[in-house]
Amino acid sequence: MGKVDVGVGIWSLQSTKTGPRHFSYLYQELIEDAQYVDELRTISTIWQTEHHFWYDGYCPSLLTVAGGIAAATKHIRIGQAALLFSQHEALRVAHQAAVLDQLSAGRLDLGLALGYRDNEFDGFNIDRRVRRQRFEEGVEVLRRAWADGPVNFEGAQFSVPDVAVTPKPYQVDVPIWVAAVGPKPVERAARMGASIILSDALTLDQVRSHIALYRECAEAAGTTGSGAKMGVLRRGWVAETNEEAFSEALPSLRFLLREQLGGWRYLVDEHGEPVGFDRPSELDAAAAKLVAVHERTIGRPERVVRGIREIASAGADHIIFGTRFDSLPRAKYLRSLELLATEVIPHV
Repeated sequence: MGKVDVGVGIWSLQSTKTGPRHFSYLYQELIEDAQYVDELRTISTIWQTEHHFWYDGYCPSLLTVAGGIAAATKHIRIGQAALLFSQHEALRVAHQAAVLDQLSAGRLDLGLALGYRDNEFDGFNIDRRVRRQRFEEGVEVLRRAWADGPVNFEGAQFSVPDVAVTPKPYQVDVPIWVAAVGPKPVERAARMGASIILSDALTLDQVRSHIALYRECAEAAGTTGSGAKMGVLRRGWVAETNEEAFSEALPSLRFLLREQLGGWRYLVDEHGEPVGFDRPSELDAAAAKLVAVHERTIGRPERVVRGIREIASAGADHIIFGTRFDSLPRAKYLRSLELLATEVIPHV
């Protein structure tokens, strides 16, 4: 097992049913959280996530939020887990990301996802059926925009006729991450030489399988020298005792995962039919199964260290420790971050 970086997240800025708050407080807390994590120094990255047109105000503007974090911090890297890239204009993202990288003095990790919800694509008047093409062409636009010289690109989805993007990013190569649940985005990321962020819905065996698939595809595509990272999102919580951690985190985690599984409807049965709020018993069973995946990273520091080492042994070298549940007392949340930084990360 090599070196493992640990980041924290994922900030979605939702005013949830169990923790309703005014959005001005949520966004201010994010800046305060970022400064706190930045000062702890052992945490490598802070991650935010995006969705559109959701009832609880799920953050719709990641690069704007990332700019606020960049201005408020000095050390920590800033990641998106993930920007729904197929719903954006690629050249505009190239501009915004380059400015953000300059603002942060080279601390951007640009995480991208395909997106899947019909009403998000409908809201932006984008045909969902071309999302993969938009994604792959968009990544090519990004890379050409950040290289020397003007951009000339003609594709089925994007046409960029001889324009120069300035400023260029601060980093010579901005790290690009691809969010992945199933094998297809893993294969896509491997062909691109991009890093991956594996979903928190995956078991340890699935994580191991996906990372093996990435390496196989990267070797076939000749991208094994890209320096790509194998990232995994895992929900977690650290407290002085296992009992304290379970009593604090598990009720909120159960609600959060049930809400996301039911609302996003990406969980399907053996017939390919979505399991949503209209099928409560199946939804409860799925949420309970998913909670069990994360229990090994909930507990006292020694237990969480073992849980992170297990994920690293599956091939991961970057863990996004998802400790942000949005419905727990702030003092306990900050203490969990402190224990993660001081009692867990130094041992992994």
